[in-house]
Formats: sequence, C-alpha cells, structure tokens
Amino acid sequence: MIRFPPARFPLDPSTGIEPFPETKEGNTSDSLTLRGDKQVYYNGLLALQGKRFITDDGKYIEILKGPTQDGLFRYFYWDGVSRCIKTVGIDQDLEPFMELLSEAWPFTKGEGNSLYDEAQRRLQAALAYDPARDIDLIIENFDLLIRNTDRILANPLMRNGSLGSLHTGFIYFGIRRFSVSALLAAWKEGIWTLQCDQSSKKKAHTAYILKVVGGLSIGTVDIYCPTCNIRWQTRHAAGSLFAAIQPFVAEQHNGYRLDEIIEELKIGD
Repeated sequence: MIRFPPARFPLDPSTGIEPFPETKEGNTSDSLTLRGDKQVYYNGLLALQGKRFITDDGKYIEILKGPTQDGLFRYFYWDGVSRCIKTVGIDQDLEPFMELLSEAWPFTKGEGNSLYDEAQRRLQAALAYDPARDIDLIIENFDLLIRNTDRILANPLMRNGSLGSLHTGFIYFGIRRFSVSALLAAWKEGIWTLQCDQSSKKKAHTAYILKVVGGLSIGTVDIYCPTCNIRWQTRHAAGSLFAAIQPFVAEQHNGYRLDEIIEELKIGD
C-alpha cells in the first residue's frame, strides 16, 4: 500500500506558525544516558534547585525544585517587567541561562524584605496560572476586557502579552498562538465576530469567535455570546478565519500573562 504524507505548506519560522504537535513517548531524566559534559551540567542544575539569585541590574532568578518529565528545569525570572516561569535543560536554552547566572549573585534576603516578598507573590501567581483556562478567564472578564481594548492595545506590556493557550489552527500550516490583544483588536474591527443565532427572542446582536481549528472547507469554531451568556461550538471553514487574525497578532510576546493583564485592568478600571 502506498501511503502519502499529509499535505503541509513549508513554514517560515518568522511567521510564528508552529507545526501541530506530534504524539511521541516522553523520556524522563532517569532514562537518559548523558554524555559526560552534559551530565556535569545536569548535576549542576540539580544542585541549583531552590536557590535564589539577583543580578547587579536587579534581575531576580529562582530555580524551582524538581525537573520536569522531559528532564527540564523550571526557573522564575523577574526583571521588573517580565515575571514568568521559564525552562532550561542541557539541550534547551542552556547557554543564555548560564550567561544570566554569570552576572548573578546569591540572594540571601528572606521574608520581610520588600523585593523577596514581592517576588514570592509574583512567583505564586505564576505557579497558580493555568494557561488552559485562558478562554474561561476571557469569558469571566469579558466586559472588563472589551471596555479596556484601547488601553490594552496602547500598552506594550499588555499588547505583547505572553502566550498561553489562545490559538488558531489550520491543518495545512499549523498552529498560531496569540495573546488576548489579537482577539480584542480583531473584534474591534468586526473580524472574528458573527451574528448570534442562539436566541430568536432577542434583537440581533454580536457573538465573538474565541478559537478556530480546521481546514479549508470545515473546522471547529468556539463562540461566545455575552448577551446570551452562552458558549458553543459550530462548524465553519477555518482557512479564511485563520488568515483573518494574522495581522492582529503581536510581533513580540514578552509582556504580561492574561491573568496579570486582568489584574492590571482591575486596578485602573
């Protein structure tokens, strides 16, 4: 039997589109046979677990305990703007991580120190954040986000929000992730919106598309109507919707997480 691979257009990394994930067996760090120099680095990362560092220019780094199933290590990074959990491993981003540590000193302050207390608060928020709940957060705070669309788009830290689970997928290209600013900018222009058909008793009103995954002729579309307060799925061609949101996706994603954007909005709303 002749088997043809699924059709895919060649991807330019600069587009920000990533291929659909492939199913593969995971490897734990215990099952890896490491080359000598890599074993040294791995042991070094193990020894750094739970340690806190600070650089001369105020960057705070805390290496979290416990490598992941893939043998990666997580660390909390806070430079006064970025405040996120990153990963590093012997074959992933090790060089920039070592360069960062080369400029750092042990941070020995504890509870009661303003920097330590703030960093711990930010760390706990980052640990508690669940990207899988991004759509739920948008629905729960829909009016707040809509009211503050212009504010979000004008603030680089909110416009260039870090990536979570918001995405669109087109089977011939792959997945394009985006922050909430892309949705808000598209909705503002009347894109990724449609007329709600869930209630015949109400006047015509707008529903908002949250996610689209599929192909040229058919796809799965997640929709939310704030008027009816209903979320549902329908079938619709994904290709045109995939293309329509691309101009609204920010070029960078080094800003706040969605939960942090909502926190900032609530302060000034």
